[in-house]
Amino acid sequence: MSDLSANLALPYLAPSQAQKHVTHNEALQILDAVAQLVVLARDQSSPPAAPGAGARYIVAQAATGAWQGREGAVALWSGSGWIFLIPQTGWRAWCVTEQIEVVFITGQWQPAAGTVSLPQVGINATADAVNRLTVSAPATLLNHEGAGHQLKINKATVQDTASLLFQSGFSGRAEMGLSGTDAWSIKVSADGSAWLDALTIDPLSGLAGGTAIQSTPADTASGRLMPVGAFGLGGQAVRVTPAALNLVTASGLYQLDGVITGRFDNGTRFLHLQGGVGQATQLGFRQGSDSVQWRRQTGGVWQNWQEVFSRAQVLGTVSQLAGVPTGALIEQGSNANGSYIRFADGTQICWQSHTHLAVPFVSSGGMDRSASFASVNWSAAFHTAASVEVTSDFRGLNTTSLWGSTAGSTVHVAACDSYRFIRSTGSGAPDCRVSFVGIGRWY
Repeated sequence: MSDLSANLALPYLAPSQAQKHVTHNEALQILDAVAQLVVLARDQSSPPAAPGAGARYIVAQAATGAWQGREGAVALWSGSGWIFLIPQTGWRAWCVTEQIEVVFITGQWQPAAGTVSLPQVGINATADAVNRLTVSAPATLLNHEGAGHQLKINKATVQDTASLLFQSGFSGRAEMGLSGTDAWSIKVSADGSAWLDALTIDPLSGLAGGTAIQSTPADTASGRLMPVGAFGLGGQAVRVTPAALNLVTASGLYQLDGVITGRFDNGTRFLHLQGGVGQATQLGFRQGSDSVQWRRQTGGVWQNWQEVFSRAQVLGTVSQLAGVPTGALIEQGSNANGSYIRFADGTQICWQSHTHLAVPFVSSGGMDRSASFASVNWSAAFHTAASVEVTSDFRGLNTTSLWGSTAGSTVHVAACDSYRFIRSTGSGAPDCRVSFVGIGRWY
């Protein structure tokens, strides 16, 4: 039979043993130490300088001094020396400094199940001083217990980092969270060294930024997100110079920062509709008038601007620039010299009538003729570089048969220099009228 008990190694009293109280007291001392086991610490490698009687410690690794070679044992100070108790699987102890319960399993002391504070935990992996919780598994589940569930990542100061880091071969490729600021961000890297702030959210305004957002309202980089005002959508039109207007490739609303002579003034708004490469349509709304013009791009070449006419532009003032109409379709007018009508294609028609009362005639060469009357200018000038077709009509207002003749030719300014009425024979002084019609061009 052994001299020690099987579990706590308490010494047995031997038959006819002298000094039985010594053996008995030793057993009581061990039992006093192990029952309701409480240790002061488990992270000390050397014995304290002045331990109290009954003080107990779990000897840490790399033990020195009186504890050397006793790693993992329970060291009991008897008042005069150290007694080392060898733990067995299942022993439990309360650690005063850590305020946790530890259990002896597989040859080492470990925090008991349900313990709140754990210095390191490795699940199918080895934890270290930085990665104190390490898990190697196909998946990690954090489940609710009947309602919601939050994963909280806290940092000490604004300059610190609270984030989720995604790695490939333990090299960072993406990170999201609070990285050195309180602005939430998503960062990406192709090599784990150079990082891009792809998306950031300002904590004060809640507005987005980063390389994934357009840098300017006219930024056409593929794959970027459009903020309010991009290409003039949802905001003010994007300002472009006349030269830049020819280079626009993104559909949107634009505002002219300059003047296109004879076409558009500063501030004119444009709608640009992009088709395929080199295929587009632009619609311009002139700032200082009701003019609307459009043009199209074919094969990368812009065609001439064409005005879009409304009913309000059918009648008005016609105009042109280098032979291209820029005003209304039809212009009408009248003055003391008669009436006129002008068309946008350059055609002009003028007409005038003159009534002469009690016109005297004199006989000349077997016919009667009146005195000469001076012509007046047309109601609108004809272009001097184009011919004018003039027709005339002479008549008597009181049934007298009349015709007439004209002298000289100033058709661009007036129908003639002068004119007179003629009749074969007659008597009296009739009332007479002459009408002239001129057809030509105004440009």
